[in-house]
Amino acid sequence: MKIFKDKAYEVKSESGMTLIELILVMVLVAILSGFISKIIYYEIKTYEMIADRKDELQSSRYAFHVMTRDIRQILKPDRIFHASADSLTFDDVDTTMISYKYQNYQISRNGDLLVDGLSDFYFRYFDDAGIALSTPVADPTEIRVIELNLSNTVHSQVINAKIKVTPRNFLNSL
Repeated sequence: MKIFKDKAYEVKSESGMTLIELILVMVLVAILSGFISKIIYYEIKTYEMIADRKDELQSSRYAFHVMTRDIRQILKPDRIFHASADSLTFDDVDTTMISYKYQNYQISRNGDLLVDGLSDFYFRYFDDAGIALSTPVADPTEIRVIELNLSNTVHSQVINAKIKVTPRNFLNSL
């Protein structure tokens, strides 16, 4: 306590932050928010990659489902009109002509888009002994199994899918 001319004054210490302390806190908050924003950014990118991959897988599965269903319904071996690596034309059990064609990274069914954005797609054909037939198949009546091969690239990751289909009506024609 100090006394000045008959008056007593108490010197109080002021509680507060100095400018250096404020700047230090602001720098620490900026560094922490930078780390947190990077973590959030990578989480968002991971989510987008997974969502894109899921969408591509879903569209590929749908295309395989439709094509497998149609190929299983081929009327009989002599109702396959054209069989090459990138296209297949046949009649189904309702005598409806169905044509699949891979062109410009997309598969079309009777001219309508079935799936797009593919890296690669091709058909392979096998006879009753399981031997691969050269394409285009000269005698489509020899076909007993049709293999579908699909490749797609999503965010630099390759998705490959393959399925072999035996038309139901072919079993009776052997």
